[in-house]
Amino acid sequence: MRRMLLAGTFVLALGAGTPSFASDPVDTPPTPSLSADEARRLVADHEDDWLALDGMTSLSADAAAALAAYEGDCLSLDGLESLDADTALALAGFKGCLSLSGLDRLDLATATALASSTGSLTLDGLATIDAPTARTLAAFRGEHLSLGGLQALPADVARIFKAFRGGGLSLQGLKHLDPVTVELLAESPAWTGWLPAVTVLTAETARTLAAVKRTSLDLYGLTSLSADAATGLAEFSGGLRLDGLRTLDGDTARRLAGFAAESLSLVD
Repeated sequence: MRRMLLAGTFVLALGAGTPSFASDPVDTPPTPSLSADEARRLVADHEDDWLALDGMTSLSADAAAALAAYEGDCLSLDGLESLDADTALALAGFKGCLSLSGLDRLDLATATALASSTGSLTLDGLATIDAPTARTLAAFRGEHLSLGGLQALPADVARIFKAFRGGGLSLQGLKHLDPVTVELLAESPAWTGWLPAVTVLTAETARTLAAVKRTSLDLYGLTSLSADAATGLAEFSGGLRLDGLRTLDGDTARRLAGFAAESLSLVD
């Protein structure tokens, strides 16, 4: 069963599952590394918009510079587990979406080099981040920065990211969210409000989220919601996604029915 009402009214969708997307093909090189000449030939011959070289585990600065000349939309190098500053600086010259999610740590020199990128940068392999690294990445002024591997954000790091002024900041891996973190992140207009990994939401945090000035909030990782939290969220002025809710009692449903903004979507 699926029922939907849009444009400032209550949206309820049941039985529609979360959409899935097929993985893009991976153009794995025959060896775990490429010479600069091989990289240049690969870029010259590759006609697709996506170049995925996730089989590579090492990359020289010269080869990185050759790959950065690729004119497609996305360059994925998720097999790299380490990156020096010179190679990072060369890769930062790529104008599209650069994915380096195999990196689970960054030294400051490498972070500084990557922060000079003007395209989009995905660093979803970072599970933790310290204040100096956060301060360096907060200087990013490119199109979009994704740090989807972070499950929690200490207050000192959230305070640094409130000054983030890149085009967009995604922290979609956050599982633990408190009102202080929300208030700090909300000060950055770049923060997307995409929070699909949050599974527990207190009434206080819900009220704080509702005050955030965003076009949408994505909280489809929630599988249950208290009536008090629903009351808080119902004050949000943008579009709200709660697509992961498995059950919805009458009291919670009535409070969500008071949602009067752009749209509210629930999918079980």
